[in-house]
Amino acid sequence: MQGWKEKPPEDAWQAPAGVDEAVMIDPTTGWIAGEWCPARKLEYFKPGLGPRTECMEHGPPYDQQPEWGEPDWADKVEDEADNLGKRIEKALGRIFR
Repeated sequence: MQGWKEKPPEDAWQAPAGVDEAVMIDPTTGWIAGEWCPARKLEYFKPGLGPRTECMEHGPPYDQQPEWGEPDWADKVEDEADNLGKRIEKALGRIFR
């Protein structure tokens, strides 16, 4: 017998009745454990009462951050601003001839 080194049987512990939502959480934040969380712990919750947010505390190392570049909506905003400026200029030109 190896004591604590032995793997417990599958039915060694069962969640109490009504507590059937198992969620892997980050014990340092209480949020759902993400890919980069250093610690994980399986917790049981009543349905609908477990955490719904993935951990925002831990992320990839700085040198592995994705390159986002400039978003394409920035070009759209710039175009819309130019169009608005032209329409205002045209309207003011009619008013102040």
